[in-house]
Amino acid sequence: MKRKCSESPAKPAPWPSLLWIVRHGQSAGNVARDVADENGLNRIELTHRDVDVPLSDLGRAQSRALGHWFASFDAIMRPEIMLFSPYLRAVETAQLFRASGGYLPEERICIDERLREKEFGILDGLTMAGVARYQPEQAEFRNLLGKFYHRPPWWRKLGRRDLPIARHVGHRVAPLWRSAGPDRGAPSRCLVSTLHH
Repeated sequence: MKRKCSESPAKPAPWPSLLWIVRHGQSAGNVARDVADENGLNRIELTHRDVDVPLSDLGRAQSRALGHWFASFDAIMRPEIMLFSPYLRAVETAQLFRASGGYLPEERICIDERLREKEFGILDGLTMAGVARYQPEQAEFRNLLGKFYHRPPWWRKLGRRDLPIARHVGHRVAPLWRSAGPDRGAPSRCLVSTLHH
């Protein structure tokens, strides 16, 4: 029986007994960023919207390798539910992971907007050299606060709360997981893919 990705169980379910948190495979954006950094460029050259950036060849190989690795486990040690960001690189990671045996082919991949990439606001598309050149005040704030706590201008206008990863799991993943399988009880083994949270 396929799990549903919506609806809420009658009562809150306990946390999963196993929770894997993975990042998507290397993306074309990661490659472009590395090239920009190596050449001292101020901007990352991308031909897609961030949400549409695909995996690189290496990223596809990484996703398959992860699926093959999980496929080598007994079924009881594989995910019963997968929660993924709607970004193309995350969706491709999930599809390749499933196609490589890491997840049952008949099970749905649950895509949820709450697992999307955080917004970089006015720093979007800039390398660190670019931030230092075009937004020196933000570069200073970032150095002072650290990358996980710095929030550049504009992201607040989205009405979202970006949280450090530990709090992100509790605030975003728990509600998704609890509503993933009301037809047969919440799953006990959950794999979640996040982006830059």
